[in-house]
Amino acid sequence: MKKIFNFVFLIILFVVSFVAFFPKEKLYFLLQKELLVHNISIDSQKITDNPFSIELANSFILLSGSKIASIGKTNISIIGINMENINAINSFKNIVPNVKTINIKYSIGKFATIRGDFGEIIGYFDLSNKKVIFEAKIKKNIYEKYHTLFSNFKKIGDKYSYEFTF
Repeated sequence: MKKIFNFVFLIILFVVSFVAFFPKEKLYFLLQKELLVHNISIDSQKITDNPFSIELANSFILLSGSKIASIGKTNISIIGINMENINAINSFKNIVPNVKTINIKYSIGKFATIRGDFGEIIGYFDLSNKKVIFEAKIKKNIYEKYHTLFSNFKKIGDKYSYEFTF
């Protein structure tokens, strides 16, 4: 019994050490390379490598070399992705509302929560029906202001819903 416990302990210690000491900056640059295929890049002024996560501060999202949004803080961990203070820049201010937080978890079911000056959007991942569903509580004046962005959402009661299959 003691040998089994020692073996399990060593495996757990190895996995935790591997995750903690893995060069997470290399994963960030691999993500950058994959996004460049779609003419999207993320320019971060400060990258901090923590044991189980990587933090990006004062980042910009660039589309074909033009800045379209700024991100105050991003934390990418083994649990999920958290982003704060996402603001559109220049002409995109009229198209995209400001977002206070985006929380994405690597899970089935409720996987995303997006909060901003528009209200709240919750994302659900339904593996059995192969669907991704977004339910939004959008304020009426914001819906009218960003109608082009929210036009694909269908109104169901007091909520708006958008779903797609994969």
